[in-house]
Amino acid sequence: MAEATFYQLAETLSEEGRQLQAICRVIQKVYQVTGGAGVLCASAEAARTLDDLLWTFNQGSFVPHGLAPSDEPVCLATEVQALPPRRVLVLTVPTLPDDLAGFERVVDFILPDPEAVKAARRRYRALASRGYSLTLHPLPA
Repeated sequence: MAEATFYQLAETLSEEGRQLQAICRVIQKVYQVTGGAGVLCASAEAARTLDDLLWTFNQGSFVPHGLAPSDEPVCLATEVQALPPRRVLVLTVPTLPDDLAGFERVVDFILPDPEAVKAARRRYRALASRGYSLTLHPLPA
């Protein structure tokens, strides 16, 4: 069964830099557990920012990654179609893509902002309607 995990970022992570650090920690964990993921970003600038941060967010670790097109285990793109086949899709976008074919697991984030919470609720309902098993985890600072 397909599953989706939502990570609720703590209020203490209200500034964007801290949010991105937390997202990088989750991407690192996804890589360690599954061996790779596709990361969907809202824009080319957001993908480049996350790409840069994945090199530096944790001095003691390495997450092999690259911008699409890339054969690296973690691939960042602005369109689902640009991602190589992966079992896990990490979302850093406000809307759920139409095509989730091939993704057994979706990882999503609930940012500590009222509008972001509303968008996450829409994605949550959309994934539930597509038959995804849903879990929610708080993500402390």
